Amino acid sequence: MGKARVWIRPVLSIPFYVVSVYLWLIAVMSFIATSLIMLNAPLTAQESGEKIADLVFSIIGIVVAGGFWLLGRYIRTSSFKRRLKVTSPSQSQL
Repeated sequence: MGKARVWIRPVLSIPFYVVSVYLWLIAVMSFIATSLIMLNAPLTAQESGEKIADLVFSIIGIVVAGGFWLLGRYIRTSSFKRRLKVTSPSQSQL
């Protein structure tokens, strides 16, 4: 059973990473396309409101994608491990 735990956590986290990357790509592409339309074309008030809503939903999509990434990381590691603090060696160790 010990060997099963070693490989099952990374396997279970893969779908969350895939969904995260997919959502992030869609949101970023939408954000860029909407930004280019807003900068290059004259828009009516209704169209500009729609584009602003598109930008807001794109940002929300990017945040959701980040949440899926963190969820996949949590499943893979079972915690949010922090890097170890690097300390200089003390004089007694030299």
